[in-house]
Amino acid sequence: MSVVAGRVARVVAPTGSPSPSSDLPQRSQRGRYLYERLEEKGFQRLCSALLAHAFPDVTCMPVGQADGGRDAVRPHPGGGTIVYQVKWSATPERDPVAWLTNAVRSEAANIRALVARGARRYILLTSVAGTGTLDRGTVDRLHRMLVGLSAEFGVEMACWWRADLDARVDGAPESLRWAFADMLAGWDLIRYMLEAPEREVREMKLRDLLMKVIAAQWDEDAKVKFKQVDLNSHALADLYVDVRAARVRFPRWKSAGGKVAKTPSNHSADLLGGAAEYLLQADHPLTVVLGAPGQGKSTLAQFVCQCHRAALLVRGPAGVVAQDQVRVPLKVELRDYASWLGGDNPFDLSAPPVRRSARSLEAFLADLLRARSGGRRVDVETVHDLIDRFPLLLVLDGLDEVADSAVRAEVVDQIERLRARLSANSWTPQVVVTTRPNSSNLAEPSTDHFEHVVLLPLDAEIRSAYLRKWAAALELSPHDEQSLTSIFERRAMEPHIAQLAENPMQLTILLYLILKRGDSIPQARTELYRSFMETFLDREAAKSASVHRHRKDLEEVTAYLGWHLQSIAETERSNGTLPIREIKLAILEYLFTADKNVDLVEELFTAVTDRVWALTSKEQGTFQFDVQPVQEYFAAKHLYEVAGADRRYFDTSEVFRALLRRPYWSNTCRFYAGFAAVNELAALAEVLEEEFERLSPQSVPPLGDPEGQPTVQIPGAGRIAHTRTLTWALLRDGVFAARPRTQAAVARLFADDLSVHILLANGRELGPLPHDRGADAFAQALLIRVEREPLHPMSVLRTQLVAHNATSDTDAYTRQFDTWWQPHMARASGTVDEAAWLRLGVALRAGERLPHDITERLSLADTATARYAISAGVTPPPGSPGDHRMLRAVLDGHCAWDEPAGRSHAADLLRLTRFERFTGSGAREHYIGGPATGHFGWPSSNRTREAVTRLVDVDVRYSALVTAPDADPVIPATASSCAEVSAAIREIHGECLLANAIAAIGVCTVLEFATDQEAVGDDLAAGVPHNRTRRAWWRRQFPDRTDPVALAGWTLTLLLAAPESIVSECVDLVEKALLELPQSDRSALLSMSSALARYELSVPLSRSILGPVRTLAAPAAALLLHHAVSVDALDPLDEVHHQTLRRVLDADPYCWPVERAVHARMHREPTEALSATLREVGPLVWFGPFDGAKVELSLGLVHAILCDAASYPEYWVTLAESLRSAATREVPLAGVAREGRWFAVGR
Repeated sequence: MSVVAGRVARVVAPTGSPSPSSDLPQRSQRGRYLYERLEEKGFQRLCSALLAHAFPDVTCMPVGQADGGRDAVRPHPGGGTIVYQVKWSATPERDPVAWLTNAVRSEAANIRALVARGARRYILLTSVAGTGTLDRGTVDRLHRMLVGLSAEFGVEMACWWRADLDARVDGAPESLRWAFADMLAGWDLIRYMLEAPEREVREMKLRDLLMKVIAAQWDEDAKVKFKQVDLNSHALADLYVDVRAARVRFPRWKSAGGKVAKTPSNHSADLLGGAAEYLLQADHPLTVVLGAPGQGKSTLAQFVCQCHRAALLVRGPAGVVAQDQVRVPLKVELRDYASWLGGDNPFDLSAPPVRRSARSLEAFLADLLRARSGGRRVDVETVHDLIDRFPLLLVLDGLDEVADSAVRAEVVDQIERLRARLSANSWTPQVVVTTRPNSSNLAEPSTDHFEHVVLLPLDAEIRSAYLRKWAAALELSPHDEQSLTSIFERRAMEPHIAQLAENPMQLTILLYLILKRGDSIPQARTELYRSFMETFLDREAAKSASVHRHRKDLEEVTAYLGWHLQSIAETERSNGTLPIREIKLAILEYLFTADKNVDLVEELFTAVTDRVWALTSKEQGTFQFDVQPVQEYFAAKHLYEVAGADRRYFDTSEVFRALLRRPYWSNTCRFYAGFAAVNELAALAEVLEEEFERLSPQSVPPLGDPEGQPTVQIPGAGRIAHTRTLTWALLRDGVFAARPRTQAAVARLFADDLSVHILLANGRELGPLPHDRGADAFAQALLIRVEREPLHPMSVLRTQLVAHNATSDTDAYTRQFDTWWQPHMARASGTVDEAAWLRLGVALRAGERLPHDITERLSLADTATARYAISAGVTPPPGSPGDHRMLRAVLDGHCAWDEPAGRSHAADLLRLTRFERFTGSGAREHYIGGPATGHFGWPSSNRTREAVTRLVDVDVRYSALVTAPDADPVIPATASSCAEVSAAIREIHGECLLANAIAAIGVCTVLEFATDQEAVGDDLAAGVPHNRTRRAWWRRQFPDRTDPVALAGWTLTLLLAAPESIVSECVDLVEKALLELPQSDRSALLSMSSALARYELSVPLSRSILGPVRTLAAPAAALLLHHAVSVDALDPLDEVHHQTLRRVLDADPYCWPVERAVHARMHREPTEALSATLREVGPLVWFGPFDGAKVELSLGLVHAILCDAASYPEYWVTLAESLRSAATREVPLAGVAREGRWFAVGR
């Protein structure tokens, strides 16, 4: 960057996240080697060794003795000597330049004496890190100081910074580095640990500890957890397939100003490829992996750890992890940590409970390392030593298995505390947390620092790969494998089977059932598990007389253990593991209360643990369910078959209701509902209707002082989002499929505005509703609401939700939508409603399928209508009035925020003139500007190549818009290329704002090299680089009011290219231009300006420019605000009065700085006035999560937002819902069962 007349020109940067400015004060001395560990004398010895390696003729002085200010000396090639002086610092210096300058001056007498003796050069060697920013960095600043000091002392001076020493250590022989092993960290330390001779007892103890732990965890994770029968290999490596993943939330960048996320949560996602491949090479060190039950989260955690362990233990295939990316993996099961926090010892259940004062993850890791190393002495200091010195991979598996919400909150708090401590490490550890999607406002790692990645459903390619591996592990003959594959592929074409096969665990069960039963496989989730268990027990009964004799008891006992372990995990905050004695006591308790033979305890225990695949022993003398979904299945089975069995008038719907209300029991609830018989479905649906009604905001009137009452006192609070997302899952599971009328009634519950927001916010995790599992009724209910109020902004979101759900069966959905939409569009064509109905067709690009007779009747009478036609994909006849109006909307600058669809001339031109193609931003963000501005821009369409062909067919001069005709064309961001494109557009279409805007982009790329010379000619773009600092030139260029295109172009170029001082002096002309422009041209300029401002082609204007905003006309104020706010900072614009913000919003619907300022102010201090302004912003503006303090809305505001969800942005609706949900505290389910007498109490 270069400073030109007080404003910085920003050249387009390559893709990637920005890094903190390197010239800021340093908080830590980051580098490859930990010189601070060597202490001062050790560091001097290292420097001497480096000098001796590089210069054989060097003389190194004894350490710790008087040396006259010379730690090493060698002859100068031109005569005299070169003196080396070492300066070590134990901690980062806030001002390294001042510190080193003072160090030189403190040696003044020695330096003068050495110069008198013939010293020609004086070189400092320091452990302090420098920064490289040109001119402003500490390296350049010290160099300037040393130039002055050289003249003062009469000797040439230089400095070897930390980076210089790092480079020299890199080039030194291995023996030198290993001689100073204390400074090693990261992969160098791993190599030393693996390859170095046994040098020091401490290092060997550390090495042995790690190797024992790694070897122990290798054995624990070597096999898949879900033990499948008949397989000849349970080896993880033989069965693992890499489930694909997508990033749904970026971590937010931290800054004093509060920066915002770059990609919108759930509205878009980055496809990452295989999850394991991504985590093995992840750029972001902190990751939360989200996955549905059985989606493979724990298996992924196992596999990633095993890859790193294999490299360290020299096992498995080489090259899976590159040598410089190997980490020391430690895997923690968070339910064990939760149990440990409660005072238990998950590694020795016989140990008595203790009250723990040390509750950090490091303290738990010390106990884990001690247990896994066979009892080695390990304390927290040892753990910190490992973390500080090794590149660590810490996998925290199963946050969702921490049942108690308060304990879960503490677990997450400790994770965050650990994260904060790790941030000061020289080697950034990688931390991966796995959990299920969370729609219940339960604690989870913050998106301030953790990226969130979701595991995607298995696609056909991954399913086929797994099938082949599974068949190989089973050692099937080629004929049997082909038969299995044939049946599976044929059945997988059925929607329900395909949906079941999207989940790895369910796919495993499906394959087993196909192998055993051929075509006779279930189509619902619960039935799948039940069939698997029955088939398995058929097999075991044939082999074991005990299983055959006591099969019914065995099934009941296993189900009871599922309920028992699931419930004690919630009530006793345990990890779901019990010692053998307590397992036997549980079996005895069940037999006793069920009036069965208690003498069967030993026999049933042996059968449950030896013959039934569900239970396994991880720690000696203990048992637990292998995988969580299996435990939840059996818990549901017990509840369904046994709850209320001893009561004549027991209402089973109360069990369903209690499960429905508790997030920890969500998956159990899904299994439970799946057991329901056909004649029970209506009762389940009635419970859902009652819960939706109970949780509707209108059913909970606010009490007390609406401005002062905190949300924790909301009476009747419940988990609105949780209830809706769980109900959605029940529909997807096919629970109600046997009764289409009941299913349709449940699907219609989601037509309310609150549900629309919740479903859009959680769309990626929830997945689409299948076509015959309520999707038709759901879409129909939404479209009925749209039909009633087509002009309401929520109707746009409703059609977006229909489009989102269309991914389950695109053809069926588009047919349904077109059948509904096209008659409405036909009636609206040529009327004032035409724009509204075109807008409703945008989400599904319905204009692409609009019949020609309706297309020809469209009037496209105004700009807004033409814009919606372009985005909906309408393609009018070439040369028709409609075609011309759509084209003018693009040329006149109205479509800067729009996504083109269809094959019209206007859509093709918009594809090739998207601003991100010129600014270099298209590859950086999927939804350009969406996360940062609250409005969605769009990525360049993959139809660009076809658009080029069509445009060139229309006019060969369009070829100037393309530089690579055989590839997806990209315009390089140079002044000449932008000028060529701008000229081509002008040549074809005449003067237009689009051409002016592209020319202005080109001007911004050369501001760094601008010269202050008078240019010849009156061309604005050509003259800017030479005259941008001349006030008189800018004012002279101000166009006549009769030329609106020139007026808008001048204003846009001034704001993008002129120094701030010139902008300030021309504010009156900016206001004049806005007032003189016709309304349509003014709107186009505001749209262009706000869209271009998000690319920050120049650094934003300073705060002083905001002074005139209050007195300016609203459109002029909006323009200044576009260019006075950084797109990366969530700026509350405290200098601007609230009334001014509202005035600007009225004038400019795309003024994202104002919308975000209202958002930031509301977060900081929520008020009714700000809430009212948010209603004016409306529901179509998207705000990312706020990087700041937790917001506390009053009871009144929570209630108001939820009751009027149709008027608020999604962020505030979901925030209000989460605050209300946070007020909910459920009694543990076991307590409800006890209170409701669900089970018998014994003889």
